Amino acid sequence: MKSIQEQMEKFLNLGMQIANAVLAGDMESLAPVVEERAKLIASLEESKIAYTEDLENRIQYVSDKIDIKISGTFVFDVIAIVIFLVFSAVTMLIVIRTVANPAKNASGHLSQIVEKIQKNEGDLTERIDIQTEDEVGQLVQGVNGFIEQLQMVM
Repeated sequence: MKSIQEQMEKFLNLGMQIANAVLAGDMESLAPVVEERAKLIASLEESKIAYTEDLENRIQYVSDKIDIKISGTFVFDVIAIVIFLVFSAVTMLIVIRTVANPAKNASGHLSQIVEKIQKNEGDLTERIDIQTEDEVGQLVQGVNGFIEQLQMVM
């Protein structure tokens, strides 16, 4: 099959031959040219169909590749979100165990001591257990020091 460009050039040449034959009044030479032109039109139609099918195939191929990339990106995003959620949950558990629970325990114990002191049942020899050596442990140490100072004053 010839290229579309070659077929179009031949189509234009046949058109020029028909025009020249009509201008010259040579109607007998028109029949083979018109017949060749009809064959060329059919060939051009076939080329158009083939070209359209090729374009559709290429578009489908690119579309399929894009779909694959999008689904791959979606899977990656879901995995990243799951990893982030697991990491966040683990971080929260660590914070709760190392900071929140010791602070809560120290606060509860301190509340009991203060409540006893308010009811004149307080024992200033009682101390809060230091469970950690971080900021919460330092705070508990400070409260224990305060209670010790109160004990000395009394």
